[in-house]
This record gives sequence, structure tokens and C-alpha cells, in this order.
Amino acid sequence: MSTTTTESDWDDAPLLHAIIIPNYKEDMDTLRETLDILGSHTQAPSSYEIYLAMEQGEAGCEAKAAILIKEYTKHFRSIEFTAHPRDIPGEAQGKSSNLSWAARYINRKYSDEVLKRNVLITVIDSDSHLSSKYFTLINGMHFAYPETADSTMYVPPIIFDRNAHVVPRLVRVADLLWAGAGLSGHYASSSICPPTSVYSLPLSLVDRAGGWDAGADAIGEDLHMYVKCFFALNGNLTTRSVFSPASHSNVYTNGKGVRGFYNDIMARYKQALRHMWGALDSGFVLKSTINMWWSRRKDSNKPKWGSTIILLHRMYEAHFLPIHITLLILGSGFYTLSTLSTQIPRLLLQTLDITGWMRLVSALNFIYFFFLYESYHYTCVKGREEEMLRANLADRMVDSFSYRRFRTTGLDFCLFPVAGILFGTVPAAVALCCQFWSLGLVYKVSKKPQRMAGPAP
Repeated sequence: MSTTTTESDWDDAPLLHAIIIPNYKEDMDTLRETLDILGSHTQAPSSYEIYLAMEQGEAGCEAKAAILIKEYTKHFRSIEFTAHPRDIPGEAQGKSSNLSWAARYINRKYSDEVLKRNVLITVIDSDSHLSSKYFTLINGMHFAYPETADSTMYVPPIIFDRNAHVVPRLVRVADLLWAGAGLSGHYASSSICPPTSVYSLPLSLVDRAGGWDAGADAIGEDLHMYVKCFFALNGNLTTRSVFSPASHSNVYTNGKGVRGFYNDIMARYKQALRHMWGALDSGFVLKSTINMWWSRRKDSNKPKWGSTIILLHRMYEAHFLPIHITLLILGSGFYTLSTLSTQIPRLLLQTLDITGWMRLVSALNFIYFFFLYESYHYTCVKGREEEMLRANLADRMVDSFSYRRFRTTGLDFCLFPVAGILFGTVPAAVALCCQFWSLGLVYKVSKKPQRMAGPAP
């Protein structure tokens, strides 16, 4: 691509979407389904560049990539693969290192600083389903706000709407709460909205942040990259919500009976432990805040302390609150049960009464959230099914539209405390304790449902 492109010429050109799909030992049919959906978008042949971010630690990854490239080369502007080498000092196998390697390749490919502003990197999981509206909305926002185009990250909400009806109820509720946590940042006045799995940002911002880290402390690559971009801009990162949810699958081992139930629970727990291992980013945020304070007079970009305080609070909510709230509830409960009310100091008794009412209000808010979630879930599933029907892909997605019905999902409302403790409090406590003696966590791919094998395109 020419390095003499003028800024005005590129402003008139459409965005180029470089879509990175990190994968490691993923099922071929899962990757095919993701590529089928991306390839069904009308803008795919002109503006989608697919980068399969492979890992050399997977035997035969080059052959797998070559097959997919041959099958899908006509569907996109281009489709290529990169393979992250094994045994690079300081780099761990996992999504972040694969992303980092692929991003370096893209950065060398587009070296013109003017062009980088309109090359948008989109990161998705191997099983993520994105609507064509996702990229259309990004195009509109990118050109509607040119003053912040270089400093914007685009974040969609997520939805688990493909196999929720076949997984254990606790797994379904855990992922429902996980989706709800992501939704909590998508409101009009929100200044902090970390992504979950799927997000987009201009290549120029990737450069400014120094790219993706590939060490063991960056296992939560989505949050870690968000934090890197945030502090690279002294807190002046703009986050725009893309109201086209990214569809995901629940963890599922395809097992049956009691053994299948146990395997699904353990697989979801291991995924939760990996999520909570991202508590390392709380320390990273604190360190970066201190560095921003000391260097505030050396940068013309004035630090945005209000957003920084909110980010620190979000780190507490994500990594420490699940433990603290459980300990407080259990501790106060045991104390009031084992101690006569006449023996409890008056001030402490009043405090316990107030917090009891606060817990009741919180529980009612959770129930209200579940009520609102029902319509959100239905809208997402219905919209995805209609789009797949128009693209003639629905018949190849057997049993992949997971509608919720109160008769079968009503009990979900009652199990959110159990799911919260099992997949929130416990893995958070384990992760924080283990991090006293080790920062490394062996990255294991979460088992996802195998799709019905369909004919190659």
C-alpha cells in the first residue's frame, strides 16, 4: 500500500477492518462458522482483512490455517495467518501473545501514520458471532467524531445466546451475571467501559499504547489492553458503546448425565479462575496511576483524574468486591445467629439492621435486572436468527438459538447467589492467594460446543 497517501484522501476512504481471530486448538468447524458469518456481510470483500492468530505450540496449526485460507479467500479482502513462536523469553502461550504477534505483523504492513488512523483492529474470540451492524455502527461513529477517532475504543455488550439451554443451570446463571457485569458500563454518561472478549480500536491507538503485552501478567488481554490504552492517553481514552451485541457460547463439554454436569461445572470454574487471574491488572492500574501522577507535568495531555478514580473503583468491583461482600454477609450472619441481640452493642446492631435492608434492596435490584435481561436476551436471539436466515446460514446452526422460557429458566432467579460464590468469590480468592507465589497461570482453552459440520464454502 502506498506510503504517500494524503490525509484528505484517506478521510474520504472507507474504514479498513483488520479482524484478528486468536485461536489455539480450536475446532475447525467452530472457526468455519465464525468465518461464514463474517463472510456473509456485504462489506466483507471490500473492507475485511482476516488474520488467524495461531500458536506454534499447536501441532499442525499452519496446515489448519492453510485450509481455511483456501476455503475463504474469496469471501474477504484478504485472509492471512500468523503463528506466535514458542519459547520466546517473557512471552506466555495464550490469547494475548497470539494477538501481540499478529498486531506486530499488521503494524509492519501498514507503516504509514496517516493510514493507521483508518485501519481498525477488531479482536474477537474464535466462536464470536458479530452482526454486520457492528461494523456499520463503528464506521458511522468513527467518521462522526473525527476529533476523538485516534483515541477511541469501540466496545459491544455480550450475550450468551447459543447453547444456554443445554448447559447446567449454574453455568447459565454465571454467564448471565458475566454478561450483566459487562452491560453495567454501557450507559450514556459512562466514562469507563472495559471490553469483554470483543472490541475494536484504531491501529494508531495500538501503536500509542505499545501493542498487546505477551507476558503471564497479561492473561486478561481485553482488560489489560484497555488499561494500557487508558494510561497511554493519561485517562483521556474515549469508549463508545456499539449496540450490536457479540454472541458467545457457554462453556460446554458435550458430556451427559452426572459426569457431564460435573465436567461442565469444572470447565466453567477453570474459565472463572482465568478471568479472576486478571486481578493482576488491579496492581497494574495502581502502578500506572502512580506513574501518571509523577509524570503529569511532562505530558501535554492533561490527566483525567475523575475517570481514573472510576477505573480504580471498577478494579475493586471486579477483583475484590466478590470476596469482601461474601465474607461480610456470612460473617454478619454467623455473628447475629450466635449472639443474643441484647449482647450486641447498640451501634453495631443498628449497623447490622441497616446493612440487612441494603442487602434486601440489592436482592430486589438483582431480580429487576433479571426481569430486564429477559427482553434483552430475546431481542438478541431474535435479531441474530433473522440475520442468519437472510444469510442462508440458519439451517447449518442446528439448535444454536437459545431462547429463554420462564418455565425452564425461572429458577435462574434463585441461583444467582450460588453461582456468584462458586464462579466469582471462590476463584477470586484462589487467584489472589496463588498470586503471592506465582504470577503465571497455564492457559487452557475452554471447551465450547461443536457445531454441526457443514459443507465447506
